[in-house]
Amino acid sequence: ENSKLRRDNERFVRLIDSGDWTKARVDEMQRAGEVLAGERAELTLLLQRLRDDYTSLQVEKQQQDEENRSLKDRLLSGNFVQRNKLIVKGGSSFNGLMRAIKSDVAESGIGMRNPTLLY
Repeated sequence: ENSKLRRDNERFVRLIDSGDWTKARVDEMQRAGEVLAGERAELTLLLQRLRDDYTSLQVEKQQQDEENRSLKDRLLSGNFVQRNKLIVKGGSSFNGLMRAIKSDVAESGIGMRNPTLLY
């Protein structure tokens, strides 16, 4: 990186010494360099935030995978009591959801127009 900077500086010095650039053009390039440095700093911060978000998502994914694995192990294990408890718990959640949906359909009046929705 240092050799690249040195080459760029030598090229700029040759351009300035050759008279191709005026002092205003040099000032404009310096300001542009400062703007680019600010943008680089912002991009660095953005990359750091993206890395942090990615690592947190990976941790959450790993936790979710562990939860899924433990549920699967509990369902597929030889412990029938535990499996039945999970099935009953899931079934009661489903029945509760169905009751809520039916009451919403009944309250909205859609059930009167299409009675098959209630079943």
